[in-house]
Amino acid sequence: MEDVRRKHRPAIMIYTELKLTSRQKAGNYLQRLFHKSYTIEYSFGPAAARPPGDKSRQREGTAGVAICVSKKHATPQTLDCLTPPSLQGYVAHIRLTSPTSRPLEVVGVYLPGDDKAKQKLIYEYITAADGRCKTEGTTLLVGGDFNANLFPEDRSSGQTRNADQRYRQFVSATHLCPLTGWEANRQHTYWQKRASPSASSRIDNLLKSPQTEPRRRLTPTEDEKRRLTSELATSADMDRLTQTLGNAATQWRQASEQALATTLATLECFSTWHGAPLKAKLPIRTLNKRLTFYDRDC
Repeated sequence: MEDVRRKHRPAIMIYTELKLTSRQKAGNYLQRLFHKSYTIEYSFGPAAARPPGDKSRQREGTAGVAICVSKKHATPQTLDCLTPPSLQGYVAHIRLTSPTSRPLEVVGVYLPGDDKAKQKLIYEYITAADGRCKTEGTTLLVGGDFNANLFPEDRSSGQTRNADQRYRQFVSATHLCPLTGWEANRQHTYWQKRASPSASSRIDNLLKSPQTEPRRRLTPTEDEKRRLTSELATSADMDRLTQTLGNAATQWRQASEQALATTLATLECFSTWHGAPLKAKLPIRTLNKRLTFYDRDC
């Protein structure tokens, strides 16, 4: 594990079927292995039954999942642990938030190949988490040991088992897709070298939610509140100014029309005294002459 960390320096690692002993749990084995450079969310299974005649204090654990997040990306303010107590040892769940990107939820899983009831509970949990993430606009990443195959080519024998059918139905229902794509002939992740003939399969997978536009949060942040308040105030001020200017322009136009109508009516009345009725529409110069003529006669 340390070789993988040194070579690839991954931001997130998921380990499954750890089967840590009680001493390894107490001593935070993975933390010491990674020199405290990762924040780790554990999901421990119960201790294994002690074999007959075994009086040792150390008992191997069962199942076990751990999600390791580089401390460059995980802080107490950005990391929330959501692991369900009812699925300890089989599901580890965290949520990462960032002010510059959409939230990310990571679910690490270990599905026991011989426990159909446990598989059903795990699939139901992931399905519920996937539905919530889609509603919130959160990216979901599910990784681990599914003990099942997506494609016939994922098993060297080409056979399809009942666990494979349940796994494929789950992926089809949630629309989660492999992180490496849907290409065939993917690299296998599990080998049975002692089997005759030797067998291999791909029972480990990383699935991600399809990329969708995040929905706007129902509760705005403080920065969004201040920006929205400023925008609304500016918009309201502009609306009031526009309405005031519009009312003033309307009143001025109405007053001008009324004054012009009164003047024209008066000019028409007096111009008949000079034997030339005033036309309804007169050029400005003619109107000025008539006004001068009217003033001189008065």
